[in-house]
Amino acid sequence: MVIYKASQAVILVFFPAPLQRISLPSHDNGLIGRSLHTNMEYLLKKQFVFLITCVIVAVCVIFFSKTSDDSTEYGLYNNASVRRRLAELEWRIENFRGRKMINSVEPCPNDQLGKRILIVAKARSGSTFLGELFNRNPSVFYSFEPLRVIPDMVRYEAISDNYRTSMSVEILHNLVNCDFMTYYAYHIHGWRLSIFESMALKKACQARNDKCSEILPSDMNSICASYDHMVVKSIRVEDVSTLQNIVDRACSNLEIVFLVRDPRAVATSRKHFKFPTRSKSSLTDLNLVGAKDMDLADLHPANVNSYCAWLRTNIRAVQDNLEWMRNRVHLLRYEDIAKNVTRKAIDLYDFFSMEMSEDVMRWIESNTHAQAPTHAQGTMNTKRNSASTAQAWRHELGFREVDMVQNVCGDVMETLGYIEAKTEEELKDISVPLETTPLLELVSL
Repeated sequence: MVIYKASQAVILVFFPAPLQRISLPSHDNGLIGRSLHTNMEYLLKKQFVFLITCVIVAVCVIFFSKTSDDSTEYGLYNNASVRRRLAELEWRIENFRGRKMINSVEPCPNDQLGKRILIVAKARSGSTFLGELFNRNPSVFYSFEPLRVIPDMVRYEAISDNYRTSMSVEILHNLVNCDFMTYYAYHIHGWRLSIFESMALKKACQARNDKCSEILPSDMNSICASYDHMVVKSIRVEDVSTLQNIVDRACSNLEIVFLVRDPRAVATSRKHFKFPTRSKSSLTDLNLVGAKDMDLADLHPANVNSYCAWLRTNIRAVQDNLEWMRNRVHLLRYEDIAKNVTRKAIDLYDFFSMEMSEDVMRWIESNTHAQAPTHAQGTMNTKRNSASTAQAWRHELGFREVDMVQNVCGDVMETLGYIEAKTEEELKDISVPLETTPLLELVSL
């Protein structure tokens, strides 16, 4: 094992030239299939002799630099740059061998296992809060924002930019089957928030005296498989229709929660997230209404247009793909959770045929009846009075700002059951409801 890892490291560090990034198709339809296989096969055949020579040189280097006790498997392998290159090569080799070809149709390896749930949302829509209702269950393996690795893979040229959607689909597919792709597994080591936000991964690190870097991809696979259920939360799925590929291959296990929130509340929450010291500034001053777009992966100043465009895209996707989505994709509004978290949590667990945990109930009790978090506590804090938080935007936005949001997002608000405020008085009177039954043809949770 030592020779294998170190040989790969030496090849990648000292002879990177022959392992140039493979040129993928210019279009991205969510699949790579035979194209990746053919390109990889050609590359490896063409440079077979060169690689054999590199291996011989690597073995020589190891032989002369080897210590007398040969005590550890890590060392050079723990170097972040080397590990990233190794992860890239191993991922490519795995696909070349045909073990995880993206266009393949597999039998159901986890058909006997519990639920696989994917929460699809956008930034500041309550997804972290919803995720905690599952994360706190000791029978659930929870994955926090796995698609954050995609920009990293593009940056280090593990994939080309036009391959983002395909790679996102493949990561999610593998993940719900407890198969941690090598590149993603080592990304977790570098982004500690993914461990901090997952009780399962945090527990695994603690079992190794907080040496999270010692958790190998194979270890993660085993840890994940030891749990009854898997829940994944992501704000980086742009089009829910691209997930059909996962549903087709995940058989009966996967359910998708399409989490939405009132755009007026999202605008307010994003304003506080990005400009915590400028909460009195208007949405227009902060460029939250009318700007073209935003990079949600980096949480740049968010604008209402981008969120409502995302809602519009996915509402259209539901309408165009209703046949497969009707029993797979479930609409959930954040406001419906916040009104009565305990009742809604029980309903969610009943809907997914999962057993409610005392840990979850204790977390709800201690985190949903507190005062709203201060800026010092952080905008990612989940401890709050959930019912008042859901309505807080009505006090914090002026009617002119609310009217601007309604003009931009009126169509999607109507479809999702959000009622427009007609006057300042109606906006500020909490007894006047601004939600009704959604029109979208999905099972509402």
